[in-house]
Amino acid sequence: MVESTALVTGANGFIGQALTYQLLQDGYKVIGQVRSTEKGKQLSALVDDTSFSYVVVPTLEQKGAFDKVLEENHQIETIFHIASPVTKFKDDIESKMLIPAIEGTKNILKSITDKAPQLKHFVYTSSSIAQLNYGADAIADEDSWSDITYEESKVNGFTGYAGSKKFAEKEVWKFRNEQKPSFTITTILPSLVFGPQAYEGSIFHLTSSASVFESAIKSKTKEEMEAALAFPYVIDIRDVVKAHIFAAENEQADGKRLSLSNGVVNADTILKILNDNFPEKTTLKANDPAKPAPINLFNSQRTQALLGPFISPEKTVIDTIEQLIKNKRF
Repeated sequence: MVESTALVTGANGFIGQALTYQLLQDGYKVIGQVRSTEKGKQLSALVDDTSFSYVVVPTLEQKGAFDKVLEENHQIETIFHIASPVTKFKDDIESKMLIPAIEGTKNILKSITDKAPQLKHFVYTSSSIAQLNYGADAIADEDSWSDITYEESKVNGFTGYAGSKKFAEKEVWKFRNEQKPSFTITTILPSLVFGPQAYEGSIFHLTSSASVFESAIKSKTKEEMEAALAFPYVIDIRDVVKAHIFAAENEQADGKRLSLSNGVVNADTILKILNDNFPEKTTLKANDPAKPAPINLFNSQRTQALLGPFISPEKTVIDTIEQLIKNKRF
């Protein structure tokens, strides 16, 4: 069992909850960062573990936002920086998405430099969207970067998210190259994250990724389902958690970007799984022959060489649906 303390930012999100659960299972003490006391109390009740506590940092982009947390918790040896603005914003993308993501990342690295000399590992959650060039069929791997510009990032919520992930992750590597810190740095780049909730109690307050999947499988038409699956590249939440913990526990992850994408899904691939395994749950049918899924634009071979093979999209879908059915959500 590991005896160490980890700070998880964005601990009440889909990835944050799943990572918190597994860290506690592995023997870590976990401090979860949330944006309000209300969210912290809800998460504590959900986790229900004496090795878990929470801290409130309401505004990530405020200078020194993490100073107090790190000053008061010198036992923290690992930081998993997951927190980031999501795509719900439709206007003022720069102030609501780009600046919080970029400045929040710079601020936590500055706080670590000033207040946490004991830190051993920093793991940053980026996104596969930071690798992908739209309008091109080039395959993205661990060395690939999106060509989106800062100005292009300000167009809408989707481009804002893409830009926020790219430019915030760039700050992580700039920090590593310039400051040459004593702690390890790894970035994790998951595609759209599906899979069962770590805490079944949270299934009644689904996080964003889980809500996307639930909306897709409950669609009344194939067109509605396709719209819900606008980003077709997927990865299982359990592989995302595995990658984060691997990054914190294995020196060979230092300085690496771990690319997490394991195939593509569209309405037909989801419907085939539904029709084959849960035929009573939908009246929609996959085309016969099924419409081919989009080409997979990600090559994660180097990452899988470190982590082992990823969970198949079919298992991800089946496990998620079974949990929803068990909890009378589907």
